[in-house]
Amino acid sequence: TSYLAMLAGLAVVYLGGTAGLAIAPPMIGMNAAIAAVTPFAVADLLKLIIAAGVLPSVWQLVARTR
Repeated sequence: TSYLAMLAGLAVVYLGGTAGLAIAPPMIGMNAAIAAVTPFAVADLLKLIIAAGVLPSVWQLVARTR
């Protein structure tokens, strides 16, 4: 479930970036989406996979310190 939550958050960020690019310099549809997502997609997905994989261990550590 952490993967899905992080992926949903990433989608919101990408939608915001796409909307900003569609408004500021007038880009249309897919051009704005490609410009907003392409430079960041691979690194963001790798970070998401790493973070979601580490998250259960972090929660266990937090539970032990309480």
